[in-house]
Amino acid sequence: EFDRQAEITRLLMEGLSNTQTNHLRHLKDFVTAQATYYAEAYAVIQELNNELSGTMEEGSDSSVSMAPPPSTSLLNSQQSPNRSMVANNSYPNTNGTNGATGGG
Repeated sequence: EFDRQAEITRLLMEGLSNTQTNHLRHLKDFVTAQATYYAEAYAVIQELNNELSGTMEEGSDSSVSMAPPPSTSLLNSQQSPNRSMVANNSYPNTNGTNGATGGG
C-alpha cells in the first residue's frame, strides 16, 4: 500500500512543474487581458469626459479630473484581450468530481 501511494505521489509531483508553467502562462495572459481592457476602458471614459466637457458652458469648470491609467508597457499588442481561459484539471478528486470544475 505504501509503495502504491509513493508511486502515485511521485507521478503527481512529476506533473507539477508542467502544471505550474501552464498556470503561470495563463495567469500572465489573464493579467495582460485585464490591463488591456482597463486601458481601453480608460480611453473610452476619457473620450466621454472630453465630449461632456465640450457640451458644458464655456465659463463653467465642470470637467472631471482623471488620473492616468497604470503603465501598460507590459502589454504585447499581438495578444487578444478576448481570450477565454479554461480550468483543466486531469486528476479525479476523492468525491468523484474532476478537479475544481465540479464536473464528473
